Amino acid sequence: LLSFFGKFGCSITHIDRNLERNNIYRDPAYVQNEAKMIKAITIAATRISNYKDDKLSFPCSVKRDEINGRFHLMTHPSNQEVTLQLPPFYIDPSVIFGIDENCCAGRLMTKQIAQMIGSRISSSDAGSMNDLHSETIFVGVVNYRNIHCPYTIESIFQQAKYPERIRVGVVDQFDPQSDSYTCGDAASPCRDNPNQALCRYSDQIDVYEMEALYAVGDVFARHIIHRLYRGEYYFMLLDVKSHLSSHWDVDIISQFDSLDNEMAVLSSFLENAPTDGIGTATLLEDNNGAKLHYFRGEVGTPAEGMDHDVSEQGATSPQPTLCDAHFVGKNRKGKRLTILSHQPDWIPPLAGKTPLLQPYWSSDFSFSRGHFVINVPYDPYLPMVLDDGEDVSMTLRGFTHGYDFFSPKNSISSRRQGDGELGNYHDNDNLYGSSSRAALNRLFGIVQLNPEIPLSAWSHVKEKNYGCGRVRDVSKFFATFGIHVLEKITEKGLCDFVVSGEMHGSFLQHLRPDGMGIDYTKINFRFHEKY
Repeated sequence: LLSFFGKFGCSITHIDRNLERNNIYRDPAYVQNEAKMIKAITIAATRISNYKDDKLSFPCSVKRDEINGRFHLMTHPSNQEVTLQLPPFYIDPSVIFGIDENCCAGRLMTKQIAQMIGSRISSSDAGSMNDLHSETIFVGVVNYRNIHCPYTIESIFQQAKYPERIRVGVVDQFDPQSDSYTCGDAASPCRDNPNQALCRYSDQIDVYEMEALYAVGDVFARHIIHRLYRGEYYFMLLDVKSHLSSHWDVDIISQFDSLDNEMAVLSSFLENAPTDGIGTATLLEDNNGAKLHYFRGEVGTPAEGMDHDVSEQGATSPQPTLCDAHFVGKNRKGKRLTILSHQPDWIPPLAGKTPLLQPYWSSDFSFSRGHFVINVPYDPYLPMVLDDGEDVSMTLRGFTHGYDFFSPKNSISSRRQGDGELGNYHDNDNLYGSSSRAALNRLFGIVQLNPEIPLSAWSHVKEKNYGCGRVRDVSKFFATFGIHVLEKITEKGLCDFVVSGEMHGSFLQHLRPDGMGIDYTKINFRFHEKY
């Protein structure tokens, strides 16, 4: 079912042995259990590195875990007769959320704990890099029988300013009987063209291959992506048809740093952009290197009045802002909260300064610190959740764990257009389609969006590991952003409040002094249609 290629070396996560006495949270129970959290992180770093003198360096491949017999067996989520071998988590959710349910599980980590998570490339491996650009980036890509995949990997490395610090993890779901390629196949043999990313940076790529016959949707595949993470400083989730802009790594980190918010997550829908064919670079920049912008759904049409980004002069092209969600369905009981596919595409009022605070998150594109993977791991028990719910679920779970979502001020990626899909997850409807209803009941049940559904209607297996946090309650999200769960309606006009910058300006006044997210206990705002 799977195969890998990758280097065995591992990055070393920095361990601060003095964290116990530097804890800023004075709850005695929290102080007592923080030592257990430190121990869990230390064990994880030691396990993947097997180091004695901190000499092993980035990257760390999950191949090491496979060779050492550390892969986990898991029953297929829709077929009890099939057993899958999965890489172990960097830090297993059962360790973090099992520390002390009455104390720390799901609560806001300290700044010191957060800073323990995240490797940096060593000076001997850095090449032209310096200490300001040493933080590593893990990029996760899910592919289901799409021939764009190798070109996306190529773009990730070739367009980065510092490709040495990037590690890519791919879940490649393909049909071995009919597909003539895999994500790990370079366009031409490496001996003929060794400069291809899949050749030159093969040590920094892990490809988990899974037969399409066993695929049950992106949610489960992204669960495996989270298992491929190995303590990198940043985590980025990327669509399989993406093309990156020049020096995207420096750009997105600069945007993240401008927020001074450890709990920030930059997320957006990707824009459609023209392409001349499979593998041809999408036109994200003009001949002078200026970034082009294209409206979603209007392939090749520049945004009116804004042909390109001249960020040095303080201007920016319009960016999609994730703010519009409605309950969708034929009857009240069957309605589900869904982030609409068409979001406002306006110029944020804070353009040229920082990304814009927004309510929602999208799996199209996400960039955060690595601890997002540890705190909000993808739920593996949601088979055949294909068309709705995933982004809403992760939004609410991330919010309750203390994360804040932002629309990037500059797009660093666009979506290639054109053919490339050789199939989709609905190919397996006849095998696993019956799993969908119970999975949706679980997905919306965990985030308290379907109180009318009895608890017996969905599985509660390992719900604590893949549930909501305790930093904020989901009811706070519903009240703040005008969501009426029982009535299945949302207040209209929320996007006006978001894109105007009023949400950004008023909410960020309550950013915690240590930068560990917005303190919503100090926000009493409740959105109504005429706010």
